[in-house]
Order: sequence, then C-alpha cells, then structure tokens
Amino acid sequence: MSDIEKWLTAVGLAQLAQKFARAQIDLDSLRLLNDRDLRELRIPIGPRRKLVAAIAAMEQPGDAKAQRSPPERRQVTILFCDMVGSTEYAARLDPEDFSDLTQSYLTRCGGLARSHGGFVANYAGDALQVLFGYPIAEENDGERALDLAFELLLAVPRIEVPDQTPLNIRIGIASGLVVMGDVEGAPPGLPTVAFGPVPNLAQRLQVLAPPQTILVDQSTYASARRAYEFQDLGATVVKGFAEPIHIWRASKALPSSDRFSKARITRLIGRRSEIEQVLALWRLITKQGVARWLLICGEPGIGKSRLLFEVAKRIQARKTLIAQCSAAYSNSALFPFLQLLRQESGITNALPPADAARRLETALVTSGVPLSVSFPIFARLLFLEQMDYPPSELTSSEQQSIVSQVFVDWLRHMTLQGPLLLAIEDAQWIDPSSSNLLDGLFKARDFPALVLITSRNDVVRFGDRRPAIDCLKLGRLSREETGALIESATQGIKLASAVTQSLLRKAEGVPLYVEELARSAAELTAFGAPANASDTPIEVPNNLQSALLARLDKLGQGKTIAQVAAVIGREFDMRMLSRVANVPVDALKLQLERLTEVGLISPQPFADWPRYAFTHVLLQEAACGALLREKRRLLHARVAQTIEETEPSTAIEHPEVLAQHLYEAGQFERAADQWLHAGLKLGQTWAKVEAANMFAKGLACLQKLPPSSDRDRRELRLELERGDVLYATYGYVTREGSAAYRNVMRLSEALGDAEAAIRALDGLFGTAFNSARFNDAEWASNQLVDIGRNRQNIRALVLGMQFLGMCAFSRGRFDEARPYLEQALAYQAAAEEIGSDFPSMSMIYLSWTLQLLGEGKEALALFQQAEAQARQQTDYRLAACLGNGCILMALRHDATMLEPMINELIPLARKNGFQLWLNMATFFQGWMLVVTRQDASGLDQMRHICDNMGEQEIDKTCYLGVLAETYLRLGRIAEASDTVQRALALAKKTGERYYFAELLRLRDELKLRDTS
Repeated sequence: MSDIEKWLTAVGLAQLAQKFARAQIDLDSLRLLNDRDLRELRIPIGPRRKLVAAIAAMEQPGDAKAQRSPPERRQVTILFCDMVGSTEYAARLDPEDFSDLTQSYLTRCGGLARSHGGFVANYAGDALQVLFGYPIAEENDGERALDLAFELLLAVPRIEVPDQTPLNIRIGIASGLVVMGDVEGAPPGLPTVAFGPVPNLAQRLQVLAPPQTILVDQSTYASARRAYEFQDLGATVVKGFAEPIHIWRASKALPSSDRFSKARITRLIGRRSEIEQVLALWRLITKQGVARWLLICGEPGIGKSRLLFEVAKRIQARKTLIAQCSAAYSNSALFPFLQLLRQESGITNALPPADAARRLETALVTSGVPLSVSFPIFARLLFLEQMDYPPSELTSSEQQSIVSQVFVDWLRHMTLQGPLLLAIEDAQWIDPSSSNLLDGLFKARDFPALVLITSRNDVVRFGDRRPAIDCLKLGRLSREETGALIESATQGIKLASAVTQSLLRKAEGVPLYVEELARSAAELTAFGAPANASDTPIEVPNNLQSALLARLDKLGQGKTIAQVAAVIGREFDMRMLSRVANVPVDALKLQLERLTEVGLISPQPFADWPRYAFTHVLLQEAACGALLREKRRLLHARVAQTIEETEPSTAIEHPEVLAQHLYEAGQFERAADQWLHAGLKLGQTWAKVEAANMFAKGLACLQKLPPSSDRDRRELRLELERGDVLYATYGYVTREGSAAYRNVMRLSEALGDAEAAIRALDGLFGTAFNSARFNDAEWASNQLVDIGRNRQNIRALVLGMQFLGMCAFSRGRFDEARPYLEQALAYQAAAEEIGSDFPSMSMIYLSWTLQLLGEGKEALALFQQAEAQARQQTDYRLAACLGNGCILMALRHDATMLEPMINELIPLARKNGFQLWLNMATFFQGWMLVVTRQDASGLDQMRHICDNMGEQEIDKTCYLGVLAETYLRLGRIAEASDTVQRALALAKKTGERYYFAELLRLRDELKLRDTS
C-alpha cells in the first residue's frame, strides 16, 4: 500500500485511492491541492469537504516546525491588493459591520487567489499579498497574477457593503528574485515571507494605482505582454528605490489568437534544408577525398547538438568523434582533444600505468612522429607515469607543433577505412591551445573528414586567424514545427487545447524552450493542475527559468540532490556527489535514476565511476541558482575539500577546477594560490594565453581580501608572472602587460622588494619602448639607474644605461646614445649576473649608432661580435639578434649580407612562434625581392607587415621609409610620397627620429621628381 493510500484510509476515504493514483498525486503534491483541484477530479462535495479539512489538519502548528521549508532563492510574481477608502469605511460603519466587511473582502480575495493557484503569503489589515511561483513554479506566473487581478476587479465591487457604496481596490504586481523563507513566530498558517525588493515594489505600485486599476513593473509586463494589453506610463520615481521604475497599466486580456511568446528545447523537428546542406558536404567528401569544414551556430538551445546527432545517423561515417569544449575548462590547454584521445584510446585513471602507456603508444604509432619524441609530450599532458622515455627537451613551440602533427596523423589514420565525422562542440568555450590545434587541422585537408563546429558565436577563430569557413546559422522553428515538437515531447500525455496553445504562444520556436515547457506541462497535466510558468531571471530566460524550477520543485528529495550536483559542475560522478551530499551511494543511485528518467541528467560513458551530466547547462544553472549564497558557499567548500582528500589527481592535473570551487566558497586566498599554480603549470607550455587568464583570476581573488602585506606579496607574484607570460605571448607590446608591471612597481615599493622592481621595470621598458612611448621608457630606465646607484645593484644600473642608450638612439640623439651604450658594455664581464638581453642589445644599438655616425666598419664588426655571442644563447636571443641585424643591413643598403640572415631567421621564428621577428624577416625579405630581383610582389609583403604591426610602433618609421624608397625604386611616385608623409607624421607623433634624415631626403627627392 502506498503512502497516499494509507493516508486516504486513515481519513476514511480509501475509495478515492484509485482516482488519486491515476492523477499521480503523492503526499508532497497532496498538501498543494485546493478545492478547485478536487472539483476537477470530480470528487463529490461530501468527500471533498473531508479532504479539505484533512489537508488543512496536516499543517497544524504542532507540525509546523517539521514542515518548515528551508529558505531558497526564487523567481516569483507578487500581487499586492488593498481596499480603497478603508479608513473612511471604518469611520462611518459600526465596528462590527466593518469587521464583517473586511472578513468578507479578505475571504473572497483569498478564495479567488487560491483558485488561480496563488499562495496567500500575508494579510495586513485589509491588504493581502499573493505569490505566484511559490511553492511550485509555473510557466505563466505573470499571466496568472493578472488573471487573478482582473477577476478581483470584477468580484470585489459585488461584495455587499452596509451603506450600499461600491467597494473598490488597488492592485500592484511586481516580479523578480526573492528569498522565500519561513519565519519563527509568524501567525499560524502564514509563516512564509518573501525577502527582497519585489514585495516592497508591488506594495508601492498598489499605492500609486488609482481605484480599480492594476499597475505592474517592467518584469511582469515582459512576462505577460503576449497575453495582456498594457498602457505605458513611463519611468516614475518610487519611494525607496534609487532608480526610476518603469510602470505599465494593465488594460485588458488579449484574444487568444494574439498571444505568442517563447520557450526552448533540444528536440529536433524540421531542419530538412539544414541537414541536406550538411549531407551535400558529406557527399563531396566521399567523392573528392578531402576534408570539409562547417560552422553550425545559433543561440543556446536552438538545436545545434541535435543537428549533429541527426547528421551522424544519416551518413555512413566509419567513425564519429566528438570533442566537447567546456566553460569550466576554457583555460585548460587542449582539454577537448585530450579527453577525446583518452576516450578513443580507453585510457582511464583506473588503468595500471603500464596498460595506459601501451594504449597511448598504440594511438601515437599512427603518426609519423617517432614515439621517442611524441610519447614524453603526451604522457605529460595526460599525467601518465612512464620510465621508458626521457623527458622532452623540445621548446614549448616545438612541442605544440608535435601535438598538432600527431593529432592530424591520428585523424588521418582513422580515415584509411572510410570517411570521418569530427564534431567540435560548444566552441565558444574552446581553450586557446585547442584553437591553435584547429588551425593545424584546417591546413591539413588531404584526408576525407567532415569537421562540424558548433558555437553560440557566428565567428570562429583558429589561434589569431579567422579562417574562411562556411557558416550554417540555425533559426527558430515555425509554429507548425513547434506544435509537432510539443506532441512528441509530451510522450502520449494529452494536453488540453488551451495548454497547447499557451505553449505555442510561449515557444517562439526555440527548440529547448519548447521541450522543457512541454515536459512541465505534461507533468502538471498528469497531476490534474494547469501547466505553465514565468518569471525574470538574470541569465536564464524568464519563462524557461520558471519551467525548469517547476520540474525541480516536483522532484522531492531529488531536487536537493540535483542542486548539490549542480554545484559540483555540469558533469559530476556518483562518488563525488555521494561525499558532498552525504548520501550513501546505494541511496543515491535511486535518486540519479529518477533524475535520468525525467531528463534532467544523462549518464556519461568512459568514466571510472558512474558519471552524469546535466542535459543542458541551463538546467544546472537553474538548480544551482535556487540555493542561497551561504548554502552554495558551504557546498563549494565541501566540493573543494572532497577534491583534495579523495581526488588529488584532479587538483594536480586541473588546479583551475579546485580554484573555482575555492573562489565560490569564499576561500579567496587559497583560490589565488591555486590559480597561481595553474598559471605556472600552463606557462611552462605554449599555452601562455590560458596562463595569463589564470593569473588574472588569481588577482581577482585577491581583490576580495582585506589589505595586508601577505596579500601584497601574493599580488606581486601573480602580476609578475602575468606580465612575463604576456611578454612571451605578444613580445612585450600589450597594455595588460604594462599595467601588470606598473602594479608590481607599486607593490615592490611597499614591500621593499628591489628585485621585483627591477624585473617589473625591465618589462615596463619593453612595453613602452616597443610602443614608441619614449617618455615612459626613459622613466623606467632612469628608475633602474637610480636603483642601481642607490642600492649598488649592478644589474639595475647596467640595464638602465642600456635602455637610456636605446631611447636616445631612437630619438635620433646619436651623440647621447653612444656613451650610454659604451658605459653599459664596460660591464660585459658581469653579463651573467645582469641577464635580460644584455650585452647583445647594447652591442646591436651601438652598431646602429656607429653606422649612422659614419663608422660603418666598426658598426659591422660590433654586430658580428653580438651575433657570435647570440649563437651561444637561446633561440630567442639569436632571433632578436638576426632581426635587428636586418635593420643594420638596411641602413647599410647591404642586400648581400641580408639574404642569409633572412633565410635563417624565418624558419627559426616560425619554429618558436616568435611573431615579432617573423614579421621583421618577412618585411625585409620583401625588400630583398625588389632590390635583387625587381620582383614587385615584395611590395605587397612589405605593405602587409606595415599595416599589421598592431601596437608595435618602434622602428615603424624605418619600415615605412624603406617601403617608400622601394616604391621610388620602382617608379611608383604617388605611393612613395604617401608613404613618406605617413612616416613623417608618425615620427612627429612618436618622436622616433633615427630615420628622420633619410625620410627628409626621400621627401625632397620625390618633390624634385614631381617637379621634373
């Protein structure tokens, strides 16, 4: 016997058990039944009265504490209704008559409120407050509140008044976020209070309303504008609210044919033309044997994933692969592709290391890259223990190239048995390294594969490049398609015609909205209640938010489990959930089965423990969003503790996940440490952008802490690391890097950390100098000199003198530059202690200075000495030397020496990703084509570099001067003149003058040619 049968038997109504079973009424929903519901069940008046009394008895004060609802965040619509002229009635009526009038009025209003599914939360004299969206959310809360309001306007004047004067009311309605909670000591039957501005706003709107008028706020208007006609009263200053409130006057209900609104779902109906477009690409692939790419974009829930599923069913791909991007791992290098590799290779954490290594080797041997090269790289990325291969000694850029090549070869190998379908899902969350990997895949198109990318954005970038990829943008469903989808989603439960029409009005053709609303309507229909909901969340669309909450509200204990799971993340495993929720695994299984049955979650393959994912991120957000902040904070803290205690590998492999939970738990200091750890980990690879993002998140954590020297030390470390990775990524030229270094200066002064100040000033000089902000660069240089002299710090002193020499040269002050640079070079014996780019940069700038002072032989000898030293240092130092050597050869007009330098620099820069030096080599390669071969294509190469230098302003007047001289050489006078004028204007703007004399010479020569 079920609990509801036992209860019916106990109250003497066992004969109703079958009727209750058909209506799917349980003990939770029993408390929500009212007289109207019992009428719809066709229960005779006698048993109906007994049921009403028995249900009321369930809520007696003695049981109130047990039944008290925990506080939660809710989207609700609140109706506030007050009697007009109650003071006058009280003055002229006998107190007993006035008491009877008030009781009749409140009884009538309360009864109507309950008949519309409203929750009467409060009585205050002759005013009442009615909630819609609590304790059970519905899809059309705003509309139901207005339905009640208009019925009250009709019903209240019919109440008999002793002196025969008509009774009028005022109504205010407001919608928004509140905290619902039961209050200790509240009057029996009315313990629930809505906390927040919404109740006050509804009451203020009622005060402003004329008699027999309904005023609503913007949120209520937005949720009900498809069902009711409104008059715009504009923005009004309302007492207690800082900003003016936009007020609307509700006029009348619209005919049902005019109603139309929105909702959303993932069930695919229609899409024939879109599917055919993708299938046409597939046919080309099978015929031509080359890869094709397509971006499928559209708003959240429009059906991108469903389209992929339908396409996969219709094609004969030998293999379908899905690389799933994730918001939680948008800064985790190669996350979707490494997960894909794990999945396809069967590599799990439960495997013994030897077995995991063998499976990885099996995958890697499909590539032409030797295992001795690829295996150490991938073993590190996958956190596999291995002793067979030494650690990789390749540079980070070389490793990135290896990873790209291995994935290309791996995919190409899969196509040997037939065409391949590769899906990149939710690319709006792709991490930068995976984005770069896509660039490599895009260039390798010599194998039959269809690559489909889904994204909320209509533009996709591969690294810094925007590829030419066709875009298929998904639109909303037609009304007919939406109707068909509703019928499919309700799975045989027949909705009333009015309910179906309501769903069509709310849907506006977004598939996920339709599906979720239809499911809620089906559940409500099964319970014998109306089926709809609405409200105004911030991130989730109003109507869907309430529809999702409606489904959660009916889960009983399952709602709590769903909310805990939502805090863990979009994906979660049973073991973690069991520990965080403090529920035994066996008991949890039943709850998860229930959540799976109702479509809130779905099981995930390839996991050591049973793993689940919310079927849509909005479901997760709705479940998590209903929790109070403090409850969320405690749960995040428990998740973080569980990760550290039971899943240390997650903390090691993905410290960013632990950092996110610590941040949400309010443990900002520990979160900052984990973001630092995550950034340092990634900073050792090519994933510098992700590393910079993680350092920035750590800094955001520190802003939550009170000022202290400990916070300053953490901030100093994070800013230094952030500045350095930004430099490594962009070659110094970034405002963010400059801001990071300036903050380090402030902190290092407060902490007395001279070494940090020197490191920051080094970076500040680089950002300013390469942006031709010479005043800022000289300030940083003088600061270094002062530190060097005042603290006897040779490193600061020498770097400061080198930098002052570089600034003086760039400003065209050659006589000033020479002594600075020569003084710096006097400390060559201490080069190892000084570090940075000393002495090579001092030697290069001195060689330029000597060249322009007429000492060409000495200039060349000094450069050759610098080059010899650079060849004993890192690839970056050699690339910088060769790149700067290009300018020296241009100043010397020496194409013969320039050519071998360019031929060496271009592959060196490409291999390491040195974009600054690659640009320089490409520019002078174009110059050489014109000078040595009279090949005009070199001009396009030079012009492209000049037009795409970004924030890099240093040496740009030289570039433009060389370009102008090249135009002149080919007789293109007009273009030469324009380029010279552009260079002179830039020189005036930035103060870069070392090439100024040559620009003036070119200008005058062009004038002479123009005159002749």
